[in-house]
Amino acid sequence: MSVAIDALRPVRAVASEAPRRPWFGTLVLTAVTALVVFWVLASQAGPLNLEVHGVRSSDPAALRQATLGYLGQGLFQVSPREVEASLAALPWVADAQVSRRFPDRLLATVVEHEAVARWGDEALISAQGAIFAPPAESWPADLPRLDGPPELRMDMLAQWSLLSQTQGLEDLRLAALAIDERGSWSAELSDGVRLRLGRHDIPERMSRFAGPVRRALSDRWPQVATIDLRYTNGFAVGWRETAQSPERN
Repeated sequence: MSVAIDALRPVRAVASEAPRRPWFGTLVLTAVTALVVFWVLASQAGPLNLEVHGVRSSDPAALRQATLGYLGQGLFQVSPREVEASLAALPWVADAQVSRRFPDRLLATVVEHEAVARWGDEALISAQGAIFAPPAESWPADLPRLDGPPELRMDMLAQWSLLSQTQGLEDLRLAALAIDERGSWSAELSDGVRLRLGRHDIPERMSRFAGPVRRALSDRWPQVATIDLRYTNGFAVGWRETAQSPERN
């Protein structure tokens, strides 16, 4: 005699005896409905609010104008990357990060350029070598000036950092540094005296000026207009009085 064994009978028995759970379907329906409502609310047309952090020099009106076209979009329609690009195109902004905040807010964090000098007449330069041209009224006061080919800007920043630490300048300040198309360097002091430094041994020539040259000219310093330091064993002085000729020492 053969006996058939139904291996699923215990499972069926347990399943038939288990109480039904009508609340589970209700829970799923509620969650789906909530997600749909969330999406509809978040996707509806703006206006969105913009919150910006990190602003020091940028014009708030320019920031708003750069993002105004995005604020009428829904939170999930707006592209944070596009808003970042629009902010980064502003002259003071070096970088921007934008994220969404439910239900109606964009959070932007900007990193601004830090100007260390003027670059010619119409731009500024940062310590990282970025040349940028914000409105002149937003420029910091008393910045030194650099003039030269853009491809040499990092060399100029390095040379500026070195020369500005020259021992013996005392009450004078290095106000400007330039390099011409022939590679010859010149500097201007805070009192208007111009130094011709040439193409070689620039730090050594600046140190020579700050030491023996300045001491030699101390009695007549108010009359000094230019000092040519390109000579190996001396220097030439141009005087402020037009009637006097430059003298060689």
